[in-house]
Amino acid sequence: MTDLTRCEMMVINPPAPPEPFLSTSADRPPMPPFYAHTAEKPDGTREPESSGKWQLLADHLRNVAELAAKFAAPFNASPEARLAGLLHDLGKYAARFQARLHEQSTQF
Repeated sequence: MTDLTRCEMMVINPPAPPEPFLSTSADRPPMPPFYAHTAEKPDGTREPESSGKWQLLADHLRNVAELAAKFAAPFNASPEARLAGLLHDLGKYAARFQARLHEQSTQF
């Protein structure tokens, strides 16, 4: 596995946060999905999460990485561009950003 592939895997499938001392994975609820974007209806109102139209963050990062790699191919920088695409929205894994998408918080 190359370093780039290891980095890609960490971005797309982030490790679970550290567990409290002596807890087991059975004690921890499953991690919720991480989203990059919500979706809007034609009238401009927000689609509910249950609509299935919100974009998963891992999908978004992979899509941007592949597009960036294609754009960078003519000047032989595809690996670097792919990595930049994977990392460009890494902050969206933060709980406060996810809460904002769910309208639980609007402040950063």
